[in-house]
Amino acid sequence: MTQASTIKISPITRIEGHASIGIRLDDNGLITRANLIVGTTHNLGPINMSVDQAARTLIKDGVVNEGILNKVEMAVRAYDP
Repeated sequence: MTQASTIKISPITRIEGHASIGIRLDDNGLITRANLIVGTTHNLGPINMSVDQAARTLIKDGVVNEGILNKVEMAVRAYDP
């Protein structure tokens, strides 16, 4: 069974990790402002460019198989494992 944990959050908190989360709380502990920057959102442009380049390099004459799709998927996984 997973045990829940509680962290104390000050009125202005920034949590860094795989995502950047900034929140502001009011006096009742309700979130009044939140700023979430997750890796996938931040890297969306480069992910699209990598997938496009991988697809153009790997797909020849319109032939696509599971192996090629797996290699194209690797372009996404490089940013968001």
